[in-house]
Amino acid sequence: MLSKREAELKLERMRELVAFTETRSLTSDEKREFDELDEALTTRRTVIKHQKHEGLRGGYSAPMTPEERAFDAYLRTGQPHKLIEVRDNTTQAQSTVPSDGGYTVPQGFFEELTVALKAYSAFSDYYRTIETPTGNPMPFPTNNPIDTEGSIIGENTQLGFTQYTFGDGMMYAWAYTNDVVLASWEIVQDSAFGIQEFVTERCAEAIGRKIAADSANGVGASSKQPVGIYPALTAMGEWSSGDSGGYVTGASSDTLVPMVGNVDGVSEVAGNVLSPQTIQGMVKAVDPAYYDQAAWYVNSSQLVNLRNICDQYGRPLYTSLQGTSPSLEGFPVNLVQAASDVTASTVSGPVFGNLQKAMIKRVARDASLMVLSERYADFRQYGYIMWLRQDHQALDLRAAVTVLPAAS
Repeated sequence: MLSKREAELKLERMRELVAFTETRSLTSDEKREFDELDEALTTRRTVIKHQKHEGLRGGYSAPMTPEERAFDAYLRTGQPHKLIEVRDNTTQAQSTVPSDGGYTVPQGFFEELTVALKAYSAFSDYYRTIETPTGNPMPFPTNNPIDTEGSIIGENTQLGFTQYTFGDGMMYAWAYTNDVVLASWEIVQDSAFGIQEFVTERCAEAIGRKIAADSANGVGASSKQPVGIYPALTAMGEWSSGDSGGYVTGASSDTLVPMVGNVDGVSEVAGNVLSPQTIQGMVKAVDPAYYDQAAWYVNSSQLVNLRNICDQYGRPLYTSLQGTSPSLEGFPVNLVQAASDVTASTVSGPVFGNLQKAMIKRVARDASLMVLSERYADFRQYGYIMWLRQDHQALDLRAAVTVLPAAS
């Protein structure tokens, strides 16, 4: 298994690779390297979790770092522990310090929480992400150069001028919380209970669902929410040939899909599935300049229904969807449970495009957790409150498109 230092170096290399995506796409070799690094770190986390579970059953338990011991003690007592230096120059969690404030989450715990959040499959998992040390409002420039093109210049002719018009957007850092998770004193104080794992899972369960919902349907700063992908694309209007737009109109409500499972011919709305005509229209609506990292984003029902589209002889229409790495029209298919079902006369359903270009996510790396050791004392319970701050905003919506299904 990787040592802690080796894991830190691999994580640092992954961050270097991700940083390059702000100016260019990763090469195939870089993508392969990133995947290998991610697999190695995932394996390390799995081994550590397995060792901890073995420890709960009386087997071997991976030793905690000083930081993990301090954090574990805080979760069990509600008293923040400080790290002090001892004579042999090692760091230990020994004494406690009183504090009325929250406890900043250690890096390792935050990384585990981040992984757990992804289980709720939000659109924002695929957005371009920037991290900031604070959460104050942050302006960012916008520009739409769609009508700007170069020119041919004659000999001895003075050059003209190209004027780019910039706008500005504002990113916030809305505070997401799990409200209060309660656990009894007996459970928390039981040395065999994995308290960090419990807090991670419960906090991610609540926060992850809310982030996923807002990544789809958040209405923006007016309601103190991030901007969701569907409201953003709705505001772009309908796509038409030669112009940009956020959605294409689905085919008529007559029978469109040849066969879905055992049902011989259904509409898009009735089958929660896209017709071949709509699929082609969505691909056409996104400029090929964005195809490099483009993908489909569907919920699990839509993926199953797309797989079940058959021809008149019962053969799958899209054989590329049948494997463990599904693709549609040459583009990968990603499961996002936050994707809405196909709904009549409503911008909804699968999304296609390059979300790294279309949307941006801001994460304020000041996630904190507070243990309420006194408030619920009469119930003999501890309360846990986690909060983290992030925002989603539209960046370049020419890169993505969704559907406005016909009335049923």
